[in-house]
Amino acid sequence: MNVVLDTSYAIEAYLEASGERLYALRNEEVLAPTLYVDECRNAVLKRIRRGAVSREDGLQALNQVLFFPDSLHSALTDSVMEMAFDHGLSAFDATYVALALERGDAVATLDKQMQRAATALGLVVFS
Repeated sequence: MNVVLDTSYAIEAYLEASGERLYALRNEEVLAPTLYVDECRNAVLKRIRRGAVSREDGLQALNQVLFFPDSLHSALTDSVMEMAFDHGLSAFDATYVALALERGDAVATLDKQMQRAATALGLVVFS
């Protein structure tokens, strides 16, 4: 099965349990939209600035999750916008769900709204 990996899942899964949940996906073909890289950087930066994680641990997590997807892909703009309007998602979150829907893949996310949208569309959700 192919799985579209969301930043929320990647970062939290790595930081919470040293990657145990994240590495449960290692037998799957893992992909992400191109914005995944920038979202990971921003998510780690925010956690470091909040003091939720040390700079060293945050950067280590970032290095692990940045290269976890096997490949990066773009979703069609029309699909992203339709997903955002129809399911109340941000354009960023809609990109993950739209990519999974276009390809018939599962979605790995901790974001409840993305989970609801993916489930409503009949996609498998890893949470």
